[in-house]
Amino acid sequence: ATVAKPPAPSSLQASPSFLMPCDEGKKHPWSWGLMCSGGISTCEWCNQRVCEYHFGNNSSGSVGGHSDCAGPQCTSNFATCDRTKPRQCDHCKDFYCAYHVQPVGLALCPKGGHNCPKYTAGCAVAAVASVATTVASKNLRGLSETGITGRRDPMSVQVMTSARGDVNAMNIEEDHSAECSLAVLAQMAHNVYDLADKRSLLNPAREGGHHAIVDLRDWDVAECEQQPDFTGYPVSLAYAVYVRHAGPGKPMAVLAIKGTSLDSATDISHDLAEVIMGLPPAVPLVRMARVVKNFQEAGFRVMVTGHSLGGYMAEVVATTCGIGGVGFCAPGSGWHKGNKGGEGKGFQNVNFEHDVAGNVMPGIFEHAQWSVYVQDICGYNHSMDVMLECMAHPSRHGWTNINVRAKCRSCATGYYTVVA
Repeated sequence: ATVAKPPAPSSLQASPSFLMPCDEGKKHPWSWGLMCSGGISTCEWCNQRVCEYHFGNNSSGSVGGHSDCAGPQCTSNFATCDRTKPRQCDHCKDFYCAYHVQPVGLALCPKGGHNCPKYTAGCAVAAVASVATTVASKNLRGLSETGITGRRDPMSVQVMTSARGDVNAMNIEEDHSAECSLAVLAQMAHNVYDLADKRSLLNPAREGGHHAIVDLRDWDVAECEQQPDFTGYPVSLAYAVYVRHAGPGKPMAVLAIKGTSLDSATDISHDLAEVIMGLPPAVPLVRMARVVKNFQEAGFRVMVTGHSLGGYMAEVVATTCGIGGVGFCAPGSGWHKGNKGGEGKGFQNVNFEHDVAGNVMPGIFEHAQWSVYVQDICGYNHSMDVMLECMAHPSRHGWTNINVRAKCRSCATGYYTVVA
C-alpha cells in the first residue's frame, strides 16, 4: 500500500523530531527535516538510498542529512550543505561536504569553510609573524637581509652575488615566451607536496595525487627529489620536474618547487621566521639553476612554479635565469630576485586577496612585477588546494602565465591586477 506523505510540521514543531517516510510506497532511513521531496538518490557517504531533500548530510540536523548514515557525516558549523560528495580536510583530516571543505578558517566567512583548528592556528601564527615583520622593519637595525632600511648585510650580499655569478657562468638561455596553462601549473605546484610517494605526482588519468583535478596525461615526472622533514624554507629544496614531449615546438619541462605545508602552525612560523632572519637562498638558487641548465641542454624549454615559499623560490630562479612560470601565494623575493624578470618577462605571481603569507608587507617583500589577485574567496587563505580549484575553474580555461594579465581587470589602487 502507498504510504501517504505526512503534512508539514507546524512552526512550533521542531523539525528534528519530525520523522517521515518517503512517498511512492518506499521507505528510506528516517531523516531529519521537513517535507520529503520524493526524489531518490544514493547517499555518497554511506551508499544508502535516501530522498533527495535529505541527501545533504548536514549533521546539525536543521536542513538535510539522514539520521543513521553509516559514513562520516559533514561536521561543518554552517547551516547549509550543497549535497556534494564527501571530502577530507587536508589539514585536520575531518570529513566535510565539498562545499565546506574549503579551509578558510573563519567562522563568520559567508562562503564555505570550516573552523579547522590547525589552519586557524596557522593563520594566527602567520598574523603574528606579519606583525613582527612590520615592527622589525621600523627597528633602527632593520631587516638587513631584505634591505628594508637600505642597509643590506655585506656578507649576505656577497653570498648572493657569488651565487648569481655561478648562475651567469652557466650561460642559461633566457626564454620569456614559454607558455603553460595556469591550471596545469597549479596542479604541479600542488602535487609536489606529495613527494613522499612519487606515484602521487603523476597525472590523474593514470595515478594522480590526493587532489588531482587537472588532467596531466601528457606530462611525466622526469626528476623528483624528496627532502625528509621538509620545513618549507628553501635551504635544501624538494622539487619535481614535469616534462611534455608532445605539442608544437620544443619539448617543455616545468620545475615545480615544494613550498609550505599548512597542516602545521610550526611550519608556517618557521618559514616566515627564516625569511625575517634573512637567510639568502644562494645554495638552492645554484642548485635549481643547474636543473634548468640540464633540461635546456636536453632540448627542453624550461618553466618554474611553486606555492608559498616554493613560489618565492620560483621567482628567484625565474628572475635570475630569465625564464617564465607562475608563483602561487608567494611572498615577494625582495632583493633576492635577479635582474632578468619584471613586467612582460613571462613569470607571474598569483595570490589570494587576503593571503596570510603571499601578501605579507608587499611594499617590502617586493615581487618582480605586480601580482594577479584572486577574489574568488572571502577570508584569509593560503591553501594550494583552494588555489588549484580557482585556477581550474571553467571560467579560466585557456588562461596562461603569458595572457593572464590581459584577461584580468585592474584594481582601483593600480597595485594589483585582479582576477574577478
